[in-house]
Amino acid sequence: MQLFGLRGCYAGVAPIENGLFNIACSVPKDRIERFKDVEAVFEEMVGENHGLADLMRGSKRVSPWLASPLPRFSVHSNWPERVIPIGNAAAALEPIGGEGMGLALRSAELAAEMLSTESDLRLMQQKLQRDFIELWRWRRLLWRSVAMMVSRPILCELAVDVMNVTNVGERLVALAKGKDVINESASLQ
Repeated sequence: MQLFGLRGCYAGVAPIENGLFNIACSVPKDRIERFKDVEAVFEEMVGENHGLADLMRGSKRVSPWLASPLPRFSVHSNWPERVIPIGNAAAALEPIGGEGMGLALRSAELAAEMLSTESDLRLMQQKLQRDFIELWRWRRLLWRSVAMMVSRPILCELAVDVMNVTNVGERLVALAKGKDVINESASLQ
């Protein structure tokens, strides 16, 4: 997937099949309202980033644009009785982190583990809320911060320069996603 920082927003482009690719953008509501036309908004965005413009040159849209508000919310504090929310029903992250499915699977694992060991549903919900808050809390803040940085060209360029000079980009992304950092000497053997 390629990520493109734009003025006040960002876009991700990922190949799918048969030479096609998918484009997903996080665009502020006021920018959409200014044009009232998603195609015009995208054309303006393409004009803001040379890399995106190069990628889009000669391409054509093959399906309609789909637009919806981005859910962004922390773990709910009041769950309905006898309900355990999983994934985006429990909390929603900034999509730039690419962790939606991972957090959905992890929250399902936590719930399954809790269901197999705890018989008191109210106590189970309290424990899961605490576990979910821990799972989402810092990732939510981190990925929102990354999205804000990427959507500000000067900050984005500075961050890329720092990561290139220090060669820490992959490690930072791994740590941000809560992954283990691979020991370089072990991977070379």
